[in-house]
Order: sequence, then C-alpha cells, then structure tokens
Amino acid sequence: MRPSVVAVRSGSVVIRGPEGGDFEVKMRVLEILDGVRRHGSLSMACRELGVTLKTGKSWIRSLESRLGIPLVLGERGGLGGGRSRLTEHAQHLLLSYYSARSDARPGFIVTLLESYLSARNLLLGRVKSVKEGDIVSLVELDLDPGQTLKALVTTDSMKRMNLQAGMRVVAVIKATEVIVASEDTFARN
Repeated sequence: MRPSVVAVRSGSVVIRGPEGGDFEVKMRVLEILDGVRRHGSLSMACRELGVTLKTGKSWIRSLESRLGIPLVLGERGGLGGGRSRLTEHAQHLLLSYYSARSDARPGFIVTLLESYLSARNLLLGRVKSVKEGDIVSLVELDLDPGQTLKALVTTDSMKRMNLQAGMRVVAVIKATEVIVASEDTFARN
C-alpha cells in the first residue's frame, strides 16, 4: 500500500502510511515536497517557504522515517549544483494531497493544473453524453455556447472518474494525443 493523505485540517494533514496507521504532519512538509517537484531542488523549495535547508531536510527525514520509505532522492553537486527528485511514493502522496485539497477547496485542481500546463491546454466544460464501449468510450463535452469537444477515453478511466452527463470537468489537451479529422468523420460519431 502506498502512503496517502486522508484528511486536510487547518495547517496540517492526516497521512495513512503503507502499513495502514494514520498520523498528522504539518502541511508545510507536503508544500516542501511540492516545491521539490516544481524546482527539482530541496534548497529552492525551502527558500520558497521561508525555512532553512536544515529544517526542510529534518522535516523530510522525519516523514520518511515515519513512513519507512524514501521520498526525496538527492544528487550531489557538479556544475550548477545538485538536484533533488521525488520518489514514486512521494509523487503518489502529493497526488493524494492535491485530491484531498480539492475536496476541501473547490477549484484547487484547476489552479493546480494551470501551474503544470499552459491555460491554452485546459478546457472547462460539462459532460453532455457518454457512449460506453468495451474498451474505449466516447465522451462529449459542452464547452462555451456552440462549442463541443468529443474525446475518447478508456472505459476503465470513464468508470473510475464516474463520468456522467451534467458533470463539470476539465479537459487536458496533450499534443501527442490530438487527432484531427474532417467534420464528416465526426458527424458519423
């Protein structure tokens, strides 16, 4: 089992460890992990939060000790200094943190996605219809008045997200996944 955030409180979060026990930590520890994700540097993440590198390292080591798994991997020096990167467990922990934050604060996920992606790659809309297939499903979204987006998603993903008509969603455009076809092709679908 991977570690995950199960609750967000004022200034702290409740984490469920790999062995199933829950414990509370300062939200700032996860903000440091987020800074490492964005900057690739523990020292920059600490500087951004206004804590010393020594304090940041101590917080990370303490959390790693409680979880019994590494969260941040460091690479020493060289030209331009070293780098830090998150382990898969840390990435999963951050995703669960973002999810818990979005439950507590609507709109958080859109803000988060915008920090990852260009706003041009995000389209807000409402699910108009879902045509379920064995392997892939066709999801039709209403965007601005008069604009519709049709997207293929795996049926597993459609079920996991529980996509239904009327749901508000964010469509993320990945250039490697865009397919352009004539209107006649889409008219048949």
